[in-house]
Amino acid sequence: MQMRDLRHLLPGIIRGSTLQGMAERYWKDPLYRNSLILTLSRFFNAAVIGFLFWTIAAHQYPVAAVGIGTALISSMNLLMSLAMLGFDVSIIRFTPLRDPGEVFSTAVWVTSAATVVLTGIFLLTVGILVPSIAMIQEYWPFFLGIVLLNTLLYILGRTFIAHRRPHLLFFQYIVTTVRLPLLYPLVFLGGLGIFFAAGISSLLAVIFSVFVALRFVRLTFGIHREVFRNMFRFSSANYVSNLFTDTPDLILPLIVLAILGPVAAAQYYIAFAIGTLIMVVPDAIGTSYFVEGSYGSGDSRREAIRALITSALVLLPLVGCVLLFGEAFLRFFGTAYAPAYPLLLLFTFSSFLVAFHKICIPFLNIRMRMGALLGISGLRMVLLLGLALFILPLSGIEGAGYAWILTHGILVIPLVWLLGRSPAGTAERTGDGA
Repeated sequence: MQMRDLRHLLPGIIRGSTLQGMAERYWKDPLYRNSLILTLSRFFNAAVIGFLFWTIAAHQYPVAAVGIGTALISSMNLLMSLAMLGFDVSIIRFTPLRDPGEVFSTAVWVTSAATVVLTGIFLLTVGILVPSIAMIQEYWPFFLGIVLLNTLLYILGRTFIAHRRPHLLFFQYIVTTVRLPLLYPLVFLGGLGIFFAAGISSLLAVIFSVFVALRFVRLTFGIHREVFRNMFRFSSANYVSNLFTDTPDLILPLIVLAILGPVAAAQYYIAFAIGTLIMVVPDAIGTSYFVEGSYGSGDSRREAIRALITSALVLLPLVGCVLLFGEAFLRFFGTAYAPAYPLLLLFTFSSFLVAFHKICIPFLNIRMRMGALLGISGLRMVLLLGLALFILPLSGIEGAGYAWILTHGILVIPLVWLLGRSPAGTAERTGDGA
């Protein structure tokens, strides 16, 4: 790429004449505007709600109970990821192409059915898979209901984003703040109390989100076969890709629990929660880039590079903050979490590498490069799980950080190659055979 092209991509640094002019230009650009709203929303959810939630849990519950709570929540998130079947991504890609109500309804009923089936299988086998949380079998209706609620909540959130209304996601997160006071009366349940507090807040958030969503998108009963057929290939490829991408992240807490015990699992989870806060930035920018690319806005490769540059510029001060205050953040949860500081640093430094993954995956989806998408996601899963299983017994919880940074460092090579060799152009717009 020539230097003049790179300068043209630098957002406002060279072209901006006044601070006010830069702000106005950014706000008019949907990529920047929606990226900002998504970033603030997810920061609020993770940095405010998540931080306070785990701070209260760490102070009110024994460390072992926090470990059980994280295992339950990780199990729920894993089941949600499996039940998405790729339709969470298809909502964004197909809302501009098909009838929005049919896309939304199809996604809701397909993922709900998958959630019931997969959660039922998990409940029957949890005693073998994760014996430490086998007590959830006694509360199976509540566990099933909470997983189902969170599946619907996530689909509703993706619908807000697909309709270019990310501000509604922020209000959805506000409703979930009710989980914070619920931690206190549920402390007698131990790790289950942490899980149930999150579940009750999800119920209230679903009620709010359904009420709001039905004002601009209709929900019909049943799966629309034509829409399902058009979405299936794209959804199935993304489903496998999401399995490859999300499963290692969700399984790692369970691996840490199995190899190093509940105390180490709690330390890992808190460090991961803090360290990945700054990864909200490239994730939000990547999501906004995906939305705009799906609507055919601009040259997808050029916009991907613009998103990468923006991510790097925003990440720099955030990494500095974690470097200076990360240990204090951990001690705020309790002195038992301070040993996780080296792990926190590893997660933080990997954020620049993670940005390549967060931006290039939407690029491949916009271009409908399903083969490359599956290859990158599969390589990530093999690297992350393989390295973690090998390094964790040798290095303790820091081994998860080494596995994380090595995995994303290796992935940069094929991602840069894919981005560079793709011809310039806008999104492939098709409503059939995608």
